[in-house]
Amino acid sequence: MTIIKERAAVARRLATDEGLLSVAQDIRNAAAAVFLNPSASLADIEAAHRKVQAVSTIFDALQARIDAESIEDKREKQHRDKHD
Repeated sequence: MTIIKERAAVARRLATDEGLLSVAQDIRNAAAAVFLNPSASLADIEAAHRKVQAVSTIFDALQARIDAESIEDKREKQHRDKHD
């Protein structure tokens, strides 16, 4: 198994992990509460926005590892097809 496939396998497990998904949703819900609070300070809104961005960055990184595996699989298939 290549390092790309190993990373993709870990990424898939994490991206579907109920504990991680629950924590991410809690962070998003807390941020939404700040965004919807008319008396929230600018600093509170900015902090909530950074937290939402951080969660998105994590899930984007997981998806990038999954996508890298798909690209590797396509390249391997093209290589095999050329040499068959």
